[in-house]
Amino acid sequence: MESLSERTSTGYQQIHDGIIHLVDSARTETVRSVNALMTATYWEIGRRIVEFEQGGEARAAYGAQLISKRTA
Repeated sequence: MESLSERTSTGYQQIHDGIIHLVDSARTETVRSVNALMTATYWEIGRRIVEFEQGGEARAAYGAQLISKRTA
């Protein structure tokens, strides 16, 4: 039969392990959320830069000049 001290120690260890698991899980989810938000933010920044550079066109104008110089 377990003594009170052994039961208390075992119970404490289970609670301790559960809390550690909970905190680790929260940290993992936080990292995933931050990564997703940063990816979306940088994608939007890139989209805005491309939109500005292209001025609504399918391609930016500076690319056409480079191609014509190379083919000449």
